[in-house]
Amino acid sequence: KFSAWLQREGRESIVSRLTGTDQQQQSLQKDYQDFTEDMGKHTISFKRLRQYQQVVEANAASGLSPEQASGR
Repeated sequence: KFSAWLQREGRESIVSRLTGTDQQQQSLQKDYQDFTEDMGKHTISFKRLRQYQQVVEANAASGLSPEQASGR
């Protein structure tokens, strides 16, 4: 929902700002505030998203595919 809203509003993507500069992260937080005002509820946690991104990057660096990392 948030990603689609960003695209509709012509704003930068989540990924490009999730681990970017302080200014980029602040703009992401501001966009999220605007989104929640439009939608009326909180739907995601950027801290959790950053942690997931770090796990994916660490797995990729160690040569694990997403399938191997999930244990399936």
